Amino acid sequence: MYPSLGSYIRNIGQTGYDKGYAITPYGRKRFFTYPKKKSRNDIYIEVEKELKKNKVNLDSLPEQEFIEILNEANKQAYREYNSQTNAIKREAGNMPTQGTSADITKLAMVLFTHRIEDDDRFDVYDEGLILTVHDELVAEVKDENAEICRQYLKESMEEAATMVIGDTVKVETNPYIETFWKK
Repeated sequence: MYPSLGSYIRNIGQTGYDKGYAITPYGRKRFFTYPKKKSRNDIYIEVEKELKKNKVNLDSLPEQEFIEILNEANKQAYREYNSQTNAIKREAGNMPTQGTSADITKLAMVLFTHRIEDDDRFDVYDEGLILTVHDELVAEVKDENAEICRQYLKESMEEAATMVIGDTVKVETNPYIETFWKK
């Protein structure tokens, strides 16, 4: 459907890996800790400890068997290192998208809170945001404030999106009013 999207995400992931962090358009950074690559000596020491722990007599172990155990431990260490490296690249590739959504949501929460604090119709001690679920905001207000609350949520989310990503992408929200919790 979007043939260049996969390569874009991989490029962002590699760039994030190379820099040691990924960044959202709003400027928030996520830093990554690189995995430690084990040396052959580190692996040898680990294998030796593991064999001793399992009460294997190293002197009676055939040399070829010991070499096979070491080779398998080297392969396992290589797989673990690559797995950790690839996980960082995936996280770095996803972070700009997921982080941007989080930036928009957090900013919308602030904007919404300011709106209801500035509106005398709201009792800020009893009404306001009660929950976020990913990119959704849930507010609890008196029935008479439900419609204006819906409007404030819409304005806050759309304003936050424009502040974070600009106006190159049209963002629309569809807040709705419920009188009960849905499962």
